[in-house]
Amino acid sequence: MTLPHLNKFLPAALGLLSCSATALCQDGAKADAFAAAAGKRLVDGQPNVAGDSAEWLFLVRELRQIALGKFWEKDWATTASNKTDPTDHMVQFHELCKSKGLDLILAPVPAKAVVYPDKLDKSFAAGDAPSLKPYLQKLRDAGMTVVDLEEAFLARRTAGEDKLYCEQDAHYSPLACEIAAGLIKKELESRPWFAEVPKVAYTRSKVEKLEITGDQVKGSEWEGKLPTEKLDVTYVTGPSGTPGQSPVLLLGDSHTLVFHEGADMHCQNAGLLDQLQLEAGFSIDLLGVRGSGMMQALRQLAYKAMKPDYLAPKKALVWVFSTREFTQSSDKLIRIPLGKDDKKP
Repeated sequence: MTLPHLNKFLPAALGLLSCSATALCQDGAKADAFAAAAGKRLVDGQPNVAGDSAEWLFLVRELRQIALGKFWEKDWATTASNKTDPTDHMVQFHELCKSKGLDLILAPVPAKAVVYPDKLDKSFAAGDAPSLKPYLQKLRDAGMTVVDLEEAFLARRTAGEDKLYCEQDAHYSPLACEIAAGLIKKELESRPWFAEVPKVAYTRSKVEKLEITGDQVKGSEWEGKLPTEKLDVTYVTGPSGTPGQSPVLLLGDSHTLVFHEGADMHCQNAGLLDQLQLEAGFSIDLLGVRGSGMMQALRQLAYKAMKPDYLAPKKALVWVFSTREFTQSSDKLIRIPLGKDDKKP
């Protein structure tokens, strides 16, 4: 499937993606300056702060990671909340999946301020925030398949005015779910097994309006002071499939749940899972958590995998979590087993 309403932006986006060194041919001095500016916004004991665009709220934990700059070049004992380099943890999980015949596709979700630095500090522009491209390349060099959402989101941000992140919420927008789904589908369809999966028809609605009160507003000092946020959204309809029998498992944090689960996740049928099913043409299983996508999601997977044949239909795992997990997770990173025949950590 393609995204017809995105096509008009492709020429500009492709031009931006040609930059070779960093996202948007990044200026290192500007990146350092924005890291310093993000650090000045940190407020101890406060989960989020308002940007120069007052309606835009930013997670302090995301700003704390941005303030570190090139954290992968520093001592993890001082930069990471759990004092641990997550690289080996992710590569080890990749190797474990590989030993089980599973393709692992990693799709880290960039911080809001990386895509919208100007909304935090009006003296900066898109592309000025420190890029994670060098760290993602490090993971690729270790053999992992990585979908670079940062690069794609920045290209789209520069090419048009469509909103890729919620102003009032910690998550990306419904449109970003569509873009991410299209990129993940490209990785899936490159696998030899993809063509053999029976395809079914899903449909996407016309663009509609969704009003939300974001999770950064509820219960905060801004509750009752900011109007509801309006987002463009498209809904997906189609067959649900047989639970547990999909060749693909979408695994991760609440970025796999937002706009899919309903209630405080705002709506149903418009999240990453829904858009990915439409793109792929078949149902996809979901294992999403509201905690850490880096560790808690894997713990849930380990528990599920103890059930005989849980992983038998699976060909690929798509692992989605916020990039802040690289340094801001307090969870101890341990090796998880995948099935009773796997060695315990």
